[in-house]
Amino acid sequence: MAGWALPVRGGYRTSGYGPRSSPGGVGSTWHRGVDVGGRGTDLLVRSVGPGTVLAIGTNAVRGRWVAVRHDDGTTTAYQHLDEVRATGRVDAGTPLGVMGTTGRSTARHLHLEAFPVGRFVRVGDAFASTDRTVDPEPYLRERGVDLQAGTTQPVTNPVGGRPGGSLPTVSTRPVEGITAVEDDDMRAHLIYHPNGTVAVLRPALGEMQILRTADEPGALIAAGLVDPDATVDLRPGKSTLVWDMIEGTAKRAGRYVP
Repeated sequence: MAGWALPVRGGYRTSGYGPRSSPGGVGSTWHRGVDVGGRGTDLLVRSVGPGTVLAIGTNAVRGRWVAVRHDDGTTTAYQHLDEVRATGRVDAGTPLGVMGTTGRSTARHLHLEAFPVGRFVRVGDAFASTDRTVDPEPYLRERGVDLQAGTTQPVTNPVGGRPGGSLPTVSTRPVEGITAVEDDDMRAHLIYHPNGTVAVLRPALGEMQILRTADEPGALIAAGLVDPDATVDLRPGKSTLVWDMIEGTAKRAGRYVP
């Protein structure tokens, strides 16, 4: 199928679709997309096919992201971007933004997800991917694009496009026995402060991140990225001791994100 392109020129696949070990203890153990690193100074993320920019968003997990609805009705989504540049109509190879490490990410890379016709669902500033995505590699191979044309080994990612700059290599070996709905202890919890502030807690990391928009908690729940059964609600008028203890611990560990 003509008219399709690699999402990153000169890029390399670092983590495939499906079960894996959690990169740096931060990434998911069921990977709903494929990760692509970049080489040299070209860190532009490009549309893999012709279509229209469908949605743009930012949240605590996916970082800055953009989704493209292609002419065949399928959708691809690109996340962890430093910035988003494209709107409206795009062709294969049109720059959508700049590869980054925003959201829940261990290093600069692109996380690419692919959705069959009718399966992409936006929820606030997030989108639902549990049981909705397909493996982007065969999806792209059907369209004449091979993500494994370069190295498929986990290698160091360039920092800011500086030749020679790197972040630590992250292992993403497949792990048996993990299902598409299982994510170990990586699902986050929500905690509500009496003053209306809401934070995301990641117990496995000792991390606390303050949410910026009122609709983000609902979007994270709908997208299956937080555990609603583990919500801590200190409203109305409850003691803030629990919040203060968690906040203090996260600050001391350098994992408090205001």
